[in-house]
Amino acid sequence: MSKKILVTGSHTGGINAIVPVIRELNKDSSIETVVLSCDNTSEKAFTQGKIAYRTPKYYDFNSWSDAGQMVQILKAESPQLVLTSTIFQTST
Repeated sequence: MSKKILVTGSHTGGINAIVPVIRELNKDSSIETVVLSCDNTSEKAFTQGKIAYRTPKYYDFNSWSDAGQMVQILKAESPQLVLTSTIFQTST
């Protein structure tokens, strides 16, 4: 039985930090990674990192616009783990 990990990120820097992790996970045939792209920025970062991803259209959504959609995705995918990128932002 394979394990499923749901992965998402929104900012280029955070995605760049998790791309190597996704690559390593993809080497393990007992792990299925489902990568969600949040927007055009994340699509570009995942594409540059050569990581396959799903957009809202995959789930018949026009965009990621409310928490209820994520609940639907979590129910549909039933991942054992959710991995998200992080970003530290300061204001001046």
